[in-house]
Amino acid sequence: GGGTTGIAVFKDGEVVYTADEATGGTHFSLVIAGALNITFEQAEELKKNPGEQARLLPVVRPVMEKVGNIVQRHIAGHGVDTLYLVGGTCVYPGMDRVVAEYTGLKTVILPRRNEKDLDDVPEEIRRQIKFVFADRVDEVIGTALSEAVDGKKKSKKKKSADGRVQKRVKGSAHQR
Repeated sequence: GGGTTGIAVFKDGEVVYTADEATGGTHFSLVIAGALNITFEQAEELKKNPGEQARLLPVVRPVMEKVGNIVQRHIAGHGVDTLYLVGGTCVYPGMDRVVAEYTGLKTVILPRRNEKDLDDVPEEIRRQIKFVFADRVDEVIGTALSEAVDGKKKSKKKKSADGRVQKRVKGSAHQR
C-alpha cells in the first residue's frame, strides 16, 4: 500500500501468485507536488479533496496508467476474470476506468460510502455486475475467498452420454 501496487491472484480459494511494484498513492502525491510546485503534504491534502480530484485527473492519469499496466502484466496468463481493487487510491475518480482499459476487465470500485450512488448506475449495468460494498480491505478479500470456495462447492463435474465432461455451475451446464 501507499507507495506500491500489490497483486494477488486467487484460484479455488488459494493465492497462486503475488507481486508488488513501486507505484501507488504516494506517487499520485509526488506528481501533484511537482506539477503544482507545492509540498508533498499539500499535494496529499489536494489528492484527498473530492472537490479537487477532477481538476487533478490529467496530472495523475499517467500514474493511473502505470498502475493499470502493472496489473495487466501480472494477471496475464492467469485466467483472471474478476478484479477487486482495494486501497485508498482505488477510490480516486477514474482509477477504475483506467485499470479497466489496461486489463480489459470490468472493474468497479465500491467503497461503502459510495453505496448511495448506486441509484445513478443504469439498471442494465446493475444487472450485469455483482456489487460488493466494503469498508475495509479484509472485507473485500473475505468476499473474494468465500466466492471462490462457494464456486468450488457449486461446481460438480459429470460425464454426458457422449463421454464429454459437463461442469455444472449454478444450474447451467458447460461442455468441455
